[in-house]
Amino acid sequence: MKHYLIYILFFCTIYSSLQVIENDYSNHLELFVHEDIINQFLLSFGNIEGTGNIGILDYSWVLSNLNIDISEDKSEFSADIKLKSSNFERTDKVIGDVIIEYNELENMIYVKIVQVDFNIDLADVINIIPKESIKIHIDLSQYFKEAIQISGPQPQSMSYKIDVTDSSQKKIKINIIDSKLFLIENGVKIFSVYESFAE
Repeated sequence: MKHYLIYILFFCTIYSSLQVIENDYSNHLELFVHEDIINQFLLSFGNIEGTGNIGILDYSWVLSNLNIDISEDKSEFSADIKLKSSNFERTDKVIGDVIIEYNELENMIYVKIVQVDFNIDLADVINIIPKESIKIHIDLSQYFKEAIQISGPQPQSMSYKIDVTDSSQKKIKINIIDSKLFLIENGVKIFSVYESFAE
């Protein structure tokens, strides 16, 4: 699966501070990424389908309703999986972990879905099978090998030429000196602090 890159537009709010302060809104720039941006991307996957067999039992499965839920405490992936064979049909919920990180050097937010496994004891759906004798295991992590990438707060640096007299200019440079990512309800925020100086 190829790298996924999402570019977004954002509004910035100017405050005054020298470094990012956790749970404080006195930072120069604030980028909010709503979880809907990621979920709309997952929605474009459509359904993911597969097949398998255990002995003489053939089965198929369909993964649908892919979703990421973000809160201050954690980020979690969920989806519905429909398992079907000639003997049974059932739908379950699949839960996985989501790692969200910000790489300041690359100015990129990485959203990685990990540990998405589905396990079922066939004794739960076919009464004549002894408990713990036949289990179906589907590793869904392989379908999410690449992290979703979202562009971070721009610019990393910018420079401006300002006329200070009729015949001379001064070059002003603006750099990000600190950025941090925080999980919040329904999304993530990156707080950034800038510095300005004359070159």
